Amino acid sequence: RTNAQSRSFEETLVRYDVPYNIVGGLRFYDRKEIKDVLCYLRAIANPADTVSLKRIINTPRRGIGKATLDRLEQAAQQLNMPLWEILQEETSVKTLAGRSAKAVLGFAEMMHTWQQQAETLKASDIVQGILDDSGYVDDLKAQGTDEADDRLGNVQELYNAVLQFEEENEESNLMMFLASASLASDLDNMDENANKVSLMTLHSSK
Repeated sequence: RTNAQSRSFEETLVRYDVPYNIVGGLRFYDRKEIKDVLCYLRAIANPADTVSLKRIINTPRRGIGKATLDRLEQAAQQLNMPLWEILQEETSVKTLAGRSAKAVLGFAEMMHTWQQQAETLKASDIVQGILDDSGYVDDLKAQGTDEADDRLGNVQELYNAVLQFEEENEESNLMMFLASASLASDLDNMDENANKVSLMTLHSSK
C-alpha cells in the first residue's frame, strides 16, 4: 500500500537475482532519505569516507554552506589528510569555517561519539540514536508535508530492515548490515534487457 513496503520484496528479489523495477517510484535504496541515513552509518563505520561526510554534514541543514565545506576540504587536500581529521581540529575549523564553526564542531562531536560506540552497540541502536541526535527525524516531522511523511515511513522501514537483519544474523554488527545494504542496492549485475518483476503500490496499479 505504501512505497516503504517495497523494501522486503526488493531484498528478496535481489537475493534470488530476479530483475525488477519500481513503477511510479524509486527503488528503496535509491531514495534520498535512505541514502542520507546510510551515509551517516558509513561515516560512523569509516570516518575516512569523505563522500558520505560531505553528503550529511549539512543534512538536515545546520548552517554549513558549500563555501565553508569547500574551504575545509581544500585544507584537508593540502595537508594530505582525510576531511574527517580537519573537522575535528578545533583551531582549523574556527579559522576556516567562521560563523559556521560551532555547527561544524557540533557535527564532528556527535559523529565522534557514535564512532566510539560503533563496535559495542547493535546496528539498530546506532540507527535510532543517530536519527535522533542528528535531527533528521525531527526535521521531517517539522516539514509536515505528505512527502515528508512518506520519507519518515521509509526511514522507519530502514530501521525495520536493521532489526530484521539482526534477527537473521546472530553475530551481526554495523559493518555487516552496511555490506548487506550495499548488496541490496547493487543492481549493476542485472541484465537490463531481461524480463522483470514490476513492483507498484495499489494506487499506482489503478
